[in-house]
Amino acid sequence: MPGLNKVLDGILRFRQTVRGDLVKQFERIRDNPNPTAVFFSCMDSRMLPARFTTSQVGDMFVVRNSGNMIPHANNYG
Repeated sequence: MPGLNKVLDGILRFRQTVRGDLVKQFERIRDNPNPTAVFFSCMDSRMLPARFTTSQVGDMFVVRNSGNMIPHANNYG
């Protein structure tokens, strides 16, 4: 199960290195989030919207779905 081991190792590494800084960022925006965009993306695992938009915690909502499909509002009421 090398794939699962890679995931578990990544989680442990994240908790030891990145988590503390992210918690501080979450606390900073907790009471007043102000995202400025909604980013629609395919759910393809190769796509990393936060990385290629260089966004930070709270900058945008990310909606990931199969095929990056966005139905027109006229179809739903």
